[in-house]
Formats: sequence, C-alpha cells, structure tokens
Amino acid sequence: MSFICDPETGKALCCKYDGRGLFALDLFVGEMELFHLESTIFLLNLMHVAKTKEEKSKDYPDAYINVRNVFNDTRLPNFSLLFVVQALMIEEECPYLEGNKCSIYSKRPFICAVYPFINNEPGVADAFKRRDFRSFRESAFKKCRECCSSCGGEFRGFYEFFREREKVIKKYKQKYSNILKEHKRFLLKLFRENLDSFQKYIRLNFPSNSWNFEFSIFLIKKIYGDEGIESQINAIEKALSGQLVSQEERKGLEIYKGLLESSI
Repeated sequence: MSFICDPETGKALCCKYDGRGLFALDLFVGEMELFHLESTIFLLNLMHVAKTKEEKSKDYPDAYINVRNVFNDTRLPNFSLLFVVQALMIEEECPYLEGNKCSIYSKRPFICAVYPFINNEPGVADAFKRRDFRSFRESAFKKCRECCSSCGGEFRGFYEFFREREKVIKKYKQKYSNILKEHKRFLLKLFRENLDSFQKYIRLNFPSNSWNFEFSIFLIKKIYGDEGIESQINAIEKALSGQLVSQEERKGLEIYKGLLESSI
C-alpha cells in the first residue's frame, strides 16, 4: 500500500503552525542555509531514540536506534548521526510556501521529502512503544487526512508501514547522501573541538530528547560567527513577543536567549 500526497488539492498542513508551538523542521547542517537567521531559531536536538534494549522493537530493529549501544561503542561518527538541527520558524508557516505549494520543492529538506514516514507528530512515539498500530497510523497521518481527501495511508500493520518507509528513504537516500555525510563530518568535528563539553553533556544529561543549548551556540558561532549569535537573539525576541510560542518553548527560549547574550 503506497502513500499518496496530492499537492494540487492539499492545504499543506505539514508546512504550517498547528497550535502546538512554533512550526519546526529537523534539518541537516547543510540545510540551514535555506532559512534566514532573523526569522529562524536553530537548536541542536537529540533525536527520539530507544533508551534500553527492551525499548528497541524486536520485530523492527531499525525503527529506533539504541543510543547506549552506540555510545558504549564510543565511535563519535555514529553518535553524531543522532543529532539534527531543529529549525523553529517564528512565522505561521514555512517561508517557502506559496499558495499551499513548495517553491523550493526540488531542493526541499530531507525531512520534508520523507514526511510523514519520519515525523514527530503527537502520539506517534507513544503508540509505537505500546505496539498500537491503529493509534500510530492515526497520529502519523492525521495532518495528511485533514489536508486532502486523496492522501492515502491505509497500512494494515507496522510491517507494511516500515516496508513502505524503507522504500521512501531509499528513494531519497542517494539524492541527500552528500548532505548527510557533510552533517556527520561537521558535527563530528564540532564535538571533537569541544570534547570536554560534549563528555559533560553525555555524563549529566544523556540520554535526553531535549535541546542542547551549549552546542547550539557552538554550532551558530562556527557557521555564522558573532553576527549569527546576535541574529538568533533578535529572532528569539520576535518569537517571544508573538503568540505562537507554547509555554514550554517560552521557558526554553528565554534560557537560550540568556546563554546567547552571555556568549558574545
């Protein structure tokens, strides 16, 4: 059962603010250049991962990465792939959305190309852990069903879903392979340059699925310099003055803003 998305009749709900907080995309480092610093807040984020062997699916071992296995292996190249750059948009929709269509479709970020087979919609991770496929399917394809009537996704079980996801990822793997390799190389270098801070983060906060403020600052400084830090402060101030930020995001962004200011 293949998934079908009709961009001609759809509402592009996956590209817009949905009332839960700022519209966000998980990017590779090389994709950051698509978005402006004054209107996008970049945060290094640890992807959702299984914390124990018991949480790792026996039937679908590739669905979640066992972080402790990776870390105990001590190979930073593997570990760097667990991080993505979360881009928080301070506007209500993606800046490249024009009339519910993507104006950069041919070079859109990887996460956009593989949606909804990889997404962080509410309920997806919890339903997977409970092995509740019906809830998993409803959560993963909720926006798609609301977006347009032609969107398909009537998978009968996890096997069908992950088999189709594998096809989708394989389809785009070659196209985005250079971006993924550069992402891996860049973060590996960043971690090695700040090894003491990295080891402290692992020791005190790992495993965690939260923003890493310190390495987000390292990331911005390495790519954009102090001007980038100032632009991020301005973007956060704009976001905090608006109505789109959730309470949880507000607390985190206020902390991040203070750390950015003290880093200059």
